[in-house]
Amino acid sequence: MTEPGDTPDGTEPLDDDERWLQAREEGSPLPPLSRERVAAYETLTEMVRSRARIAPPPSARDQLRAALDRDELAGRRHARRQWVYAAAAVAAAAVILIVMWRPAPEEFTVVRIESGDALRRGSIERGMAGDYQMAAVGDRLVVDARSSDLKELRVYRDDRELVARCPGDPGCAGGGPHWKLTMRFDAPGLYRAVRVDKAVAPATTYDADMAALQSAGAVLDDDHHIEVR
Repeated sequence: MTEPGDTPDGTEPLDDDERWLQAREEGSPLPPLSRERVAAYETLTEMVRSRARIAPPPSARDQLRAALDRDELAGRRHARRQWVYAAAAVAAAAVILIVMWRPAPEEFTVVRIESGDALRRGSIERGMAGDYQMAAVGDRLVVDARSSDLKELRVYRDDRELVARCPGDPGCAGGGPHWKLTMRFDAPGLYRAVRVDKAVAPATTYDADMAALQSAGAVLDDDHHIEVR
């Protein structure tokens, strides 16, 4: 009893190349074979015909098939290397984009009052006019602000006098988009802490400064009021 694929005489069945070569030698209809391998066989046959008429060695067919197999394997390896290089380039570009992209820093303005022992004092009331805090002469004011377009921090008293400015004052710390201004209240009055973004105008009085800054297109955060008694 023969198994599927066995030949009647029990020999190993021919593969596609062998069936094609045998049919070609016998003049029989050629079975299907890839165009590339047919072209390679035709080229090699022509080369053999142009050489001196000598009997080919017994292993000539196997050597020919091995050469074709090596060419196909080299082609697949080259294509795989090209794919690996392309994937590596895409991954490198993604890493560069991730490294270059940075989220915008969180914007904030924190105004707090500290007593002489550095404890926070007073309460914050929120109303139509913004934050409203109470403090006493001798207390310390800390204004901590961050903005990608931050230009200045200013503190006015009684809507007239500019009593602190950052950068420039000794109580300033930080730089760029993040500044911290610290000052001590030396007189009673109504103080305003103002964060200025995107434009700077000369400092004179509160009303004049606000008008000049708004006219210059500045973004202001001036809803921070401190009443000092």
